Amino acid sequence: MLQRRRAGVGIGLLAIFLVALGIFLLPFAFPTQGAIVAHFNSRVAFSPNTPGGRSTARVTLDIRNASRVTLTVNQSTTVLRTLVNNQVLSKGAHFFAWNGTNSAGHRMPDGTYTFHLLAVAGQKSFDASRRVTINRVRPSAPTVHTVFANLGTLARGMQCAITVTPPTSGPVRFSTDENGSRVIHAVLVGSSQAPAIWNWNGRTTDRRFQPPGVVQVSIHTTSVNGFTFNQVSNCWIGNLIGDLTLTPNPPHPVVTAHLASLIGRALPPSTPVVLQFTRRTTTGTTLGQPLGSPIGHPIHTTAGAATAELPHGIPARRLWLTATTSTGTALMIIGSTP
Repeated sequence: MLQRRRAGVGIGLLAIFLVALGIFLLPFAFPTQGAIVAHFNSRVAFSPNTPGGRSTARVTLDIRNASRVTLTVNQSTTVLRTLVNNQVLSKGAHFFAWNGTNSAGHRMPDGTYTFHLLAVAGQKSFDASRRVTINRVRPSAPTVHTVFANLGTLARGMQCAITVTPPTSGPVRFSTDENGSRVIHAVLVGSSQAPAIWNWNGRTTDRRFQPPGVVQVSIHTTSVNGFTFNQVSNCWIGNLIGDLTLTPNPPHPVVTAHLASLIGRALPPSTPVVLQFTRRTTTGTTLGQPLGSPIGHPIHTTAGAATAELPHGIPARRLWLTATTSTGTALMIIGSTP
């Protein structure tokens, strides 16, 4: 009798296990189809009827199956405007735009609204909303800060770093052209919480080093509500890094240049070097053309003996020292950082 009871309990447990397993495997044996709408996206913000702002909010639909679609613009539970009215849309991508007006053509005030989508295909449906903000206020221009080799800390092998802090989130594009050809092109996303920091190693798009000198970089930013800003900054590209040691040595102070490659490797002491003092024509780290007129004659020396006596009667803060080799030119500041 005891054995029969044990056998009955075992059979019952086995039955329970098989039923549970069947419930678990049933969805895999008869899989349901995916959502009929693959993507439903819209602009986050726009600024209609505002000079320089984004005039419309774009809505993008990617439909997997032909569906009957209704797309409305709502404020809370009130329908302000119907963009698609119970219309059958084919499979694929569809685009719609809202210009910020209600069904009577009246402009809506700044605020938050929603796009509400209802799509039906057979027994399946898709019901979702996306928020959009009307904001006609033009934000302040992004702040731009540029550091180049010898005037700040840069990542290894880099020659210029530009930090762009826009007041809202949005793409930041860096580009420049030299002699009619594209030198650089980069796109980053920046915001006031996470600035876009672009580092440049001085190479062109075909990986050649840019010749030594100042390169003007165009910075194009678009705010979240569509306003654009175009700014410029300048990078000194020298393909050579140097720093100076100042020895007071009254009455004739002397500077010694320590030169290295972009990866920080010191030049061999026998490397031929030409030193030249010039006047500084700009201040700050966002340079114009920094090199003014030369002061004195070039000094032909080597990397192991790259010393020069400061010109008499000119404050050090108004001087640059350049060190030129066969591979590049290091631009070094004398005195305080500009």
